[in-house]
Amino acid sequence: MAIQGELWTSLEQMNTSLIRKWLFGSVLVRDWDPAGTTSLLNFTPFNSDGSLKTTLFSASNPGGPWFDVGSIDVNGVDFTPRLKASETDVWQSRWPERMDMDGDGEDIMVECVETNPVALALFNNQPLVGVPGTGAVSVLQSVGAQNFSVQYSNVPQVIWRQLLIIGVDGELANPLYVAELRPRVSIIKLAKRQMNAKKADSFGLTFAVYPDTASGFVKNALYGGPAWVALGGNPVLATPDYISLAPPTINTATIVPSTLAGTPSGSGGTFAAGTYYWTMTATTAAGESIRGNEITATLSGSTSSNALTWTQVQGATGYKIYRGTSPGAEGTLVTTIGSGATVSYTDTGTAGTAGQPSVVNNATILAPASLAVTGSTTGGVLPIATDYWVLTALTAQGETTRSNEVTATLTTNTSSGALTWSATSGASGYRLYRGTVAGAEGWLAAYIPSGATTSFTDTGVSVEATALTSHQVQLQFQQPVSGNGPYVYTITQTTGGSTTPITLVSGPTTVASGLVTVTGGSLTASSVYTFNVTVAAADGATVSYPVSNSITAT
Repeated sequence: MAIQGELWTSLEQMNTSLIRKWLFGSVLVRDWDPAGTTSLLNFTPFNSDGSLKTTLFSASNPGGPWFDVGSIDVNGVDFTPRLKASETDVWQSRWPERMDMDGDGEDIMVECVETNPVALALFNNQPLVGVPGTGAVSVLQSVGAQNFSVQYSNVPQVIWRQLLIIGVDGELANPLYVAELRPRVSIIKLAKRQMNAKKADSFGLTFAVYPDTASGFVKNALYGGPAWVALGGNPVLATPDYISLAPPTINTATIVPSTLAGTPSGSGGTFAAGTYYWTMTATTAAGESIRGNEITATLSGSTSSNALTWTQVQGATGYKIYRGTSPGAEGTLVTTIGSGATVSYTDTGTAGTAGQPSVVNNATILAPASLAVTGSTTGGVLPIATDYWVLTALTAQGETTRSNEVTATLTTNTSSGALTWSATSGASGYRLYRGTVAGAEGWLAAYIPSGATTSFTDTGVSVEATALTSHQVQLQFQQPVSGNGPYVYTITQTTGGSTTPITLVSGPTTVASGLVTVTGGSLTASSVYTFNVTVAAADGATVSYPVSNSITAT
């Protein structure tokens, strides 16, 4: 009988060189900064040849140095997903006809078997650095130091961390790597310790994984190494899609004070001689922030005082001042200030009341209000449809939930929508979302970099710029609906009043449809840039995109 199709031997497409076992590995950790300086957006531990960067443990490493936890148990690292779903069975068939996602998450467990400063600090819930971020200085003691000790905090505290877990497969001279990135984690469980002659003294840590707005993702796996590059690939960067993006359902747009300073005096108060520490929090209608920076002063005599000052925190409705006699343990609430405009307070040594800074940041700003829209038949490339918009406000820490929803019925393929709203106190900017179904705005229509802006015209096109390392930029934008493809894009960069064409190093220059992502440029570090995109369709139609958000080159 003649064979009419193919045999399995010609159908199978196995590539056994892609079967992975992670034979070796390391777990790196560092403290997370709520101000966003430890963002892992576009971070990669790999060089262009797939090798690991030599700067990961350096203070100059972007976001600060990583710390190796040292030897870990031979079982390596456990990744436990916490995806939860519920099904609805129907009466007629007993089969499920609806499924809803009830939750998501991940737990990561590692057992450290070295008694080193990093493992001890993690197990005792202590910080690794003084202030997280580039140039961070370790607060860890050295092995063998005189009077070496690690004390567990009297009060449980939440310390956010970041994880970089590196797995190694293949020969060590020609390895293939995976780098598992988790931009915000916290220890939620400590394993039982045993002191005996049969088992190494170990420190079992379980981390829970949480979203990080500054990084733009919850978890990401990057692949590299000479063996990976030899397969034809390149190390993959963490590149979140800023265009296809929905408003958050949890308000993470918090505020944190960071400029507390003090001027001690030998008079004006009742302080006894000694060394004192102060920190402060900001308050909003929603609650209290986590602690800001800490300051210290050594006072003498018995009539000392300390004049505290700080920069007004936009969006704050008040502040709380805390004092203590040891670092990180301010347990006296000195005063509660009822105005966000107040920027000074003199602590005379008043007894105060027992109280500690919040370990959870509940000081969120309000979501934008009074969003309104006026549709127009001209001025854009929005097609005939009923469109919906919502707005969110941004802070350095995160993003609010959505505003009120507005809608407009557009009747031409050259439509636009003029949107206005009331300024949100404490906002550093806004994100405008658009959709064609009520309650399902899934497209980022605009990033607005100023909290003082209260209007924007949505023409249907937008450009989102993100600074990359190596003096480059990533641009993302949606191809317009007017004109016939393929589309050719012309991109320029502007800085200091000078505009020049951008040289692309990756991404298509001609596409027919969909989301466009390009990388390129030759930027000067610390200079501020904006970018312009013009699209030309095959039939001669042209559209100029609104200028992108501004970035500072790195």
